[in-house]
Amino acid sequence: RLQKVNQLKISRILAIIILLFWLLFSSHILISYNRIKITPTSSIRCTPQLNLAGIFIFLDGFFYAIFNGIIVPLFLIIFGLLIFRNIRFISHRTYPQQLSINSLSHRSNQHLMKMLLFQVSVTVILNIPYIIYYLYGIYNPAPSEPLCLLIYRIFSYIARWLWFMNYCKTFYINIISSKTFRNILKRRFVYIIQQSKNIIFQ
Repeated sequence: RLQKVNQLKISRILAIIILLFWLLFSSHILISYNRIKITPTSSIRCTPQLNLAGIFIFLDGFFYAIFNGIIVPLFLIIFGLLIFRNIRFISHRTYPQQLSINSLSHRSNQHLMKMLLFQVSVTVILNIPYIIYYLYGIYNPAPSEPLCLLIYRIFSYIARWLWFMNYCKTFYINIISSKTFRNILKRRFVYIIQQSKNIIFQ
């Protein structure tokens, strides 16, 4: 059964189901949200209508925070541990005559496992500050005291910066955590430079 789940056909079906789910879940934004001009600052903000504000603040705020702050990191940790367990199980089942053949594959798996666990840990750490800031901003107004407002804004900038790091962290995590990845990257750079030289001198 596990082998059937890993088939490419099942993966495509799951991808389509997930896409349709999020399209349906986000469809209320087209109906319930309006562009409202904030009077003091003259800025335009996309917010839900007043009669539906409570419902959609819960849906788009609380659920969003729970999903990104708890569910996604939890699934990352669970699948990371399962992959780690499977790799260790496969390595223990390797027979002595296969050790020399599978040594390179084993080292690659170890590097991959290290990168995966490091990436899961960093993802959890980067998500937490923004989720805290997001939930606080939904259910509480911005502080009115100058010092508290300054601290609030500094924390918001740091939380947003850490949140956006999620979209570019993979490359840097791979460089830091995997010697194999660094060697492959070096070889690719050398290859690109050599190809560029060949094109220039032709």
